Amino acid sequence: MEDLKNATIDDVKEFHGRFYLPNNATLVVSGDFDPDSIKPMIEKYFGEIPQGEIIPDPEPGNITLNETKKLYHEDSFANAPSSIWYSIQLKTLQRIPIH
Repeated sequence: MEDLKNATIDDVKEFHGRFYLPNNATLVVSGDFDPDSIKPMIEKYFGEIPQGEIIPDPEPGNITLNETKKLYHEDSFANAPSSIWYSIQLKTLQRIPIH
């Protein structure tokens, strides 16, 4: 947190200009739509955003856990009777290249 507290406006602008770019983002479109009609919409709203420098994926680090850590959160606003079962039908994900 110390680095965030010490960040200047220029630091934030540089970070945003480097990482918040189309080549470092994933756009997910879901729902009932025609794949042939979605590409022109994506181009219309996102096509003018210039790409930035290529940012390599970070290398995974070696992590050693010395103990088991558990986190439990009960959402009191999402209660449902235990006798209800939910079923989700998933369609095959499609990749639609933009460029």
